[in-house]
Amino acid sequence: MTAISSADLPEDLAVVPLSLPTMTDALRKDRYGMAYDGVSGIDVNVTYATTEFFAGAVPVRLQERFNPETAFVFVIIESTHATDLPGAPPAVSLHTRSGTLFPELLEERVTWRITA
Repeated sequence: MTAISSADLPEDLAVVPLSLPTMTDALRKDRYGMAYDGVSGIDVNVTYATTEFFAGAVPVRLQERFNPETAFVFVIIESTHATDLPGAPPAVSLHTRSGTLFPELLEERVTWRITA
Protein backbone atom coordinates (compact mmCIF):
# COMPACT_ATOMS: atom_id res chain seq x y z
CA MET A 1 0.00 0.00 0.00
CA THR A 2 1.23 3.47 -0.77
CA ALA A 3 0.22 6.52 1.23
CA ILE A 4 0.80 10.10 0.17
CA SER A 5 0.29 13.08 2.42
CA SER A 6 -2.01 15.72 0.95
CA ALA A 7 0.77 18.24 1.70
CA ASP A 8 2.93 16.43 -0.90
CA LEU A 9 0.37 16.82 -3.72
CA PRO A 10 0.95 19.48 -6.39
CA GLU A 11 -1.25 22.54 -5.90
CA ASP A 12 -2.84 22.12 -9.34
CA LEU A 13 -4.04 18.59 -8.52
CA ALA A 14 -7.59 18.77 -7.31
CA VAL A 15 -8.69 16.10 -4.87
CA VAL A 16 -12.39 15.52 -5.33
CA PRO A 17 -14.29 13.60 -2.66
CA LEU A 18 -16.28 10.68 -4.06
CA SER A 19 -20.02 10.48 -3.67
CA LEU A 20 -21.35 7.44 -1.78
CA PRO A 21 -22.70 5.78 -4.99
CA THR A 22 -19.36 6.26 -6.78
CA MET A 23 -17.44 4.98 -3.76
CA THR A 24 -19.75 1.97 -3.51
CA ASP A 25 -19.19 1.08 -7.18
CA ALA A 26 -15.42 1.27 -6.72
CA LEU A 27 -15.44 -0.92 -3.61
CA ARG A 28 -18.04 -3.52 -4.70
CA LYS A 29 -17.69 -6.91 -6.36
CA ASP A 30 -20.82 -8.53 -7.82
CA ARG A 31 -21.52 -12.19 -8.62
CA TYR A 32 -24.77 -13.14 -10.32
CA GLY A 33 -26.59 -16.46 -10.64
CA MET A 34 -24.68 -18.24 -7.85
CA ALA A 35 -25.84 -21.48 -6.29
CA TYR A 36 -25.23 -22.77 -2.75
CA ASP A 37 -27.07 -24.84 -0.15
CA GLY A 38 -29.37 -26.23 -2.85
CA VAL A 39 -30.64 -22.84 -4.03
CA SER A 40 -29.68 -21.34 -7.40
CA GLY A 41 -30.11 -17.93 -9.00
CA ILE A 42 -28.65 -15.99 -6.06
CA ASP A 43 -26.96 -12.64 -6.63
CA VAL A 44 -24.24 -11.70 -4.14
CA ASN A 45 -22.76 -8.21 -3.78
CA VAL A 46 -19.76 -7.64 -1.49
CA THR A 47 -18.61 -4.13 -0.57
CA TYR A 48 -15.39 -3.35 1.28
CA ALA A 49 -16.47 -0.91 4.00
CA THR A 50 -13.73 1.70 4.26
CA THR A 51 -13.96 4.24 7.05
CA GLU A 52 -15.62 6.73 4.67
CA PHE A 53 -18.08 4.17 3.27
CA PHE A 54 -18.83 2.94 6.78
CA ALA A 55 -19.63 6.44 8.03
CA GLY A 56 -22.02 7.10 5.13
CA ALA A 57 -23.73 3.76 4.60
CA VAL A 58 -23.76 1.71 7.80
CA PRO A 59 -26.35 2.29 10.55
CA VAL A 60 -24.97 4.01 13.67
CA ARG A 61 -25.80 1.01 15.90
CA LEU A 62 -23.42 -1.10 13.80
CA GLN A 63 -20.78 1.61 13.61
CA GLU A 64 -20.43 1.28 17.38
CA ARG A 65 -19.82 -2.50 17.13
CA PHE A 66 -17.48 -2.69 14.13
CA ASN A 67 -14.49 -0.44 13.61
CA PRO A 68 -13.13 -0.31 10.04
CA GLU A 69 -9.94 1.30 11.37
CA THR A 70 -9.05 -1.86 13.30
CA ALA A 71 -10.70 -4.57 11.17
CA PHE A 72 -11.57 -5.35 7.57
CA VAL A 73 -15.33 -4.87 7.30
CA PHE A 74 -17.35 -6.14 4.33
CA VAL A 75 -21.04 -5.69 3.67
CA ILE A 76 -22.46 -8.79 1.95
CA ILE A 77 -25.86 -8.62 0.27
CA GLU A 78 -27.63 -11.70 -1.06
CA SER A 79 -30.71 -11.40 -3.24
CA THR A 80 -32.91 -13.63 -5.33
CA HIS A 81 -36.02 -13.01 -7.39
CA ALA A 82 -37.36 -16.53 -7.83
CA THR A 83 -37.06 -18.36 -4.51
CA ASP A 84 -36.18 -17.99 -0.83
CA LEU A 85 -32.56 -17.58 0.20
CA PRO A 86 -30.85 -20.48 1.95
CA GLY A 87 -31.10 -20.59 5.75
CA ALA A 88 -27.47 -19.51 6.20
CA PRO A 89 -25.29 -16.99 4.36
CA PRO A 90 -22.60 -18.30 2.00
CA ALA A 91 -19.19 -19.25 3.36
CA VAL A 92 -16.92 -16.23 2.96
CA SER A 93 -13.17 -15.75 2.97
CA LEU A 94 -10.68 -13.09 1.94
CA HIS A 95 -7.78 -14.27 -0.20
CA THR A 96 -4.58 -12.23 0.18
CA ARG A 97 -1.00 -12.66 -0.97
CA SER A 98 -0.09 -14.02 2.45
CA GLY A 99 -2.99 -16.43 2.83
CA THR A 100 -6.71 -16.79 3.31
CA LEU A 101 -8.57 -14.99 6.08
CA PHE A 102 -11.92 -16.05 7.52
CA PRO A 103 -14.36 -13.81 9.41
CA GLU A 104 -14.17 -13.65 13.17
CA LEU A 105 -17.64 -12.17 13.33
CA LEU A 106 -20.51 -12.59 10.89
CA GLU A 107 -23.87 -11.19 11.81
CA GLU A 108 -26.73 -8.82 11.10
CA ARG A 109 -28.90 -10.74 8.72
CA VAL A 110 -31.92 -8.84 7.50
CA THR A 111 -34.55 -10.37 5.25
CA TRP A 112 -37.17 -8.59 3.15
CA ARG A 113 -39.87 -10.31 1.17
CA ILE A 114 -41.68 -8.37 -1.51
CA THR A 115 -44.94 -9.90 -2.63
CA ALA A 116 -47.25 -8.73 -5.37
